[in-house]
Amino acid sequence: MIIKSQDIALILGIITGSVGFIISVIEFIKSNRIKRAQYLKDVLDKLRTDTFNTDIEYLLEYDVEERKSWYNEKFHHSDLEKKMDRFLSNINYFCYLRNQKIIGKREFKFLRYEIERVCLNEQVQAYLWNLYHYSLQYTSDCPFQQIIDYGIKNNLFRRGFQINRINLFKKMLKF
Repeated sequence: MIIKSQDIALILGIITGSVGFIISVIEFIKSNRIKRAQYLKDVLDKLRTDTFNTDIEYLLEYDVEERKSWYNEKFHHSDLEKKMDRFLSNINYFCYLRNQKIIGKREFKFLRYEIERVCLNEQVQAYLWNLYHYSLQYTSDCPFQQIIDYGIKNNLFRRGFQINRINLFKKMLKF
């Protein structure tokens, strides 16, 4: 069997095209990883350097007297509620990204500490419990449902969080 120059050119073209395609896929994957790493860095920077976020993080982590009692009758419609809602919105978004598999398990590990510290905070649990049951009463979506789902799934909330009748926390909203 004689191989013609046309056949050789065709085979070389297929090989070259295949190699080029494989190199393109590899470069695309590398580029995507770099973009994801930059995105994660931006997310972490926002969480750790934004004044609103750091003020709330320090309240939850370090301010012992305030931490024990910030969720009280004066909380709703206060500046602290606005700051807390903004902070929890960010945390909720990170949980959403994980649930949608936009960020993977390895990437989520960078955020897990902050998220779990939030979920384990008694005052945050009380606030989320009130919002959760208020939302259920009025058949609306809870604004921080992704955090709540994460806390329940990972056993970070008090036992019975989803049950209204045990009055796990003091009711601050009418439901």
